[in-house]
Amino acid sequence: MTDLAFSIPEQQTALYLVVPDAREKEVQAQSLRPSIRAAGAVIHYILFSELRQHCEALCKFGDSPAAMRKIARSVS
Repeated sequence: MTDLAFSIPEQQTALYLVVPDAREKEVQAQSLRPSIRAAGAVIHYILFSELRQHCEALCKFGDSPAAMRKIARSVS
């Protein structure tokens, strides 16, 4: 994830990873690594189960990133 974090322009792009529920702890741990923090990027993630649960509503009302932010999580 370090290369990914450094490739994101700071404060310009929102990145949403779709993560299998069983790998949430791994994503959280990776997001807390010093190299990821040094990149300055905020990486948001969405659990696959929540994306599936909200898929219909996102397709119907998801014309802006605000819809994704409502179900996304991030490690701070």
